[in-house]
Amino acid sequence: MGDTKQSMFCVECLGIRKLPPFGKCGWGMLILLLLFAGFLRGWRLSEPFENAGDERYYIEAACSYWRGTKDLNTEHPPLGKIMIADGIRSCMWLRSKGFDVNNALCARVVPLSFGMGIVLLTFLLGYRVSGGSLTVAELATFLVATDFMSITFSRQAVLDPILSFWVLLGCFCGWLYLESKDRGRGSFVLALACAASFAIAFSTKWIGLVCATVTWFFMVFSSGVGSANFADDDNSTDGIMDTSLPSTSAEASQNMALSKTSLKNVIISAGVLFCLFFTVIASIYIVSYTPQFLREGFTVSTVSSIFSEYMRFVTWRYGSMDTSVASPFWLWPLGIRPLFSNVHYTARYGYVLFHGGSIIFWWPGFLFTIKYFITGIKQKRFNWVFITSIWLANWLIWILATGGGFIHYMLPGIPFMAIVMAWVIEKWAHERRRKLIGFYFLMLSTALAIYYPTLTFLPIRIDLCPILFPSWFINLLALLRAVLYG
Repeated sequence: MGDTKQSMFCVECLGIRKLPPFGKCGWGMLILLLLFAGFLRGWRLSEPFENAGDERYYIEAACSYWRGTKDLNTEHPPLGKIMIADGIRSCMWLRSKGFDVNNALCARVVPLSFGMGIVLLTFLLGYRVSGGSLTVAELATFLVATDFMSITFSRQAVLDPILSFWVLLGCFCGWLYLESKDRGRGSFVLALACAASFAIAFSTKWIGLVCATVTWFFMVFSSGVGSANFADDDNSTDGIMDTSLPSTSAEASQNMALSKTSLKNVIISAGVLFCLFFTVIASIYIVSYTPQFLREGFTVSTVSSIFSEYMRFVTWRYGSMDTSVASPFWLWPLGIRPLFSNVHYTARYGYVLFHGGSIIFWWPGFLFTIKYFITGIKQKRFNWVFITSIWLANWLIWILATGGGFIHYMLPGIPFMAIVMAWVIEKWAHERRRKLIGFYFLMLSTALAIYYPTLTFLPIRIDLCPILFPSWFINLLALLRAVLYG
């Protein structure tokens, strides 16, 4: 009873709408999904024992922080690498106490923790943006829990799961801000938490600033139209609140049109939120470079070197014409050109780490994300536009990049695509398309069972490799490259 009162107090204090409680079934399903996701990600975590993929860069960079030496991986800000370093030091302390913890496990424990955090946040965000639908929250969580790329990168000492967690947390806090009934103390706390989350994301990888900008825009926009509009429970379908914006002409003219007062609110909100975001993000970003300042001194030369590294990254991404990267952005959402690392063969078996998505999830997810974005704008469904805009921003920023990229840049957008697919599956359920739902989950589960060995470095028979990774992937890539680049 005390927990319920405390929960109600927090909801009222923050000014957000009270949604139906999870109930025993909701809590039970959440726990089962977390255990399932933990098993998929945590089993054989120390395999491969040698560095996997980009681990060779980030582990060495992480170790440099507790050794007090220079970080040679200047391509990315230091905060994510410092977190990995903390995980390594914690495991080394356990080892000193007699626990059997190998080096690979030490390096991967922090990314695993953030990978599990992504699963939990997907449930919470899905629950809020769907107006309290446990079905949407559970479906989205299951899709993230079983996503190929989410599994693979939660098992590697890389920055992407850390970035994705803080981006997702920032968007979650941003959505709670959008739900706020007023713009009082509770809203300020939510805006501050949102800015701080994106600041940590930005201090892990610079791309975190993109999603922060999109969320900031929605927070400013809400100042002109009010909080995200929810219907009363009595008017909702199956107890699920409607998160659409007013759709009648009278309501639209009253709430959507930016009058002089609402325009003034938007301008004031834009200024206040910009100052808040800029101050918090800049402060945390600067603080993240404390090890370098302590080593080199807080001088103009040190600040200049940090800024020059940032500009070097931007110039390479958006100024060069390097087309040699093996996974162009137009193939990412369809998962057509994955990446492979740690490929080893014996006489009969192969060991592969597969970096890509399940086409059973990614192909329809990509198409429905585009559809829901367009439909959300037409029908003024605020939650649809918010979720799909975050995904599109994460993808579209790399379309502008002339310096190429990698398929794992899609990782921060996977939870948002999962929420879209959860909406789709819930709609199928309302339409009583049970056979379609059963077939979809059968295909999804079958794909996971077949490809799971390639996500965890388990041995697979050599003669199965051409079947799992057919040559038409490579042939299609070659054809597209020939058409685009000659």
